[in-house]
Amino acid sequence: MKIKVGIVAGRLRDKVSIVTGGAGGIGFAIAKRFVEEGSFVVIADVSIERCNEACKTLGDNALPLQLNVLELSSIDEMVKNVLDWQGRIDILINAAGVWGMENILDVTPDEFDRIIGINLKGLVFTTAAVARQMASNGGGAIVNFASAAARRGAAGSAIYSASKAGVMSVTQAAAQELSASGIRVNAIAPGAVQTSMWDAVKIAYSSSTVDGEPIDMETVQSSSTPAGRLANAEDCVGTVLFLASEESAFVVGQTVNVDGGLYMN
Repeated sequence: MKIKVGIVAGRLRDKVSIVTGGAGGIGFAIAKRFVEEGSFVVIADVSIERCNEACKTLGDNALPLQLNVLELSSIDEMVKNVLDWQGRIDILINAAGVWGMENILDVTPDEFDRIIGINLKGLVFTTAAVARQMASNGGGAIVNFASAAARRGAAGSAIYSASKAGVMSVTQAAAQELSASGIRVNAIAPGAVQTSMWDAVKIAYSSSTVDGEPIDMETVQSSSTPAGRLANAEDCVGTVLFLASEESAFVVGQTVNVDGGLYMN
């Protein structure tokens, strides 16, 4: 199908983008900015109801599609629907993810499979399905979501940390494999971001204590961050936009910290 004429003249004018996990949090903030920058955006999320709600605010240049990254058939169906809608895929943002609190002595196989499955396995197979289409159309840009937790495994979330460290490694390997096809692969590593996932983190740690005092995770995180605060979803958007656009044409295989200075490397 021929691409419609873009209305907005921006850095992503007429580019076709997929944002997994795009119905809320950071994913939705990215989708909104991409539409403003002229992109046709697919909001792909496990809940089609949330996808529909998100797209209502973004207009005709946004398409809601249900996606379960744990099912290869769902990934393939999403890719087919995007191609039917616009004929190509230029940008993939792998923002779908989950968090879990699990001590290494208590983690269950089901919880292990859930976190690794969504955060890493789903990302790998979504990347593969989309990259095949990008390669046949001259290239594209893929931006993965790692985490500050990938830089140093966090007590109480060993499997989440491992999944995000895996994202960093996959980003580097995929960048080397796909560069010859004109596909750039990079990642960002956010710190604590004020989303529903962070709310779950605070609740999970609310019963923990240090010297008999309850842990206030927001205070702990803010005080350990040079920027002195937590991020909001919009703090991540500019870096993702840069990595998705032609402005980062010579940036390949990098994981960019977006954490207020928590890690400096």
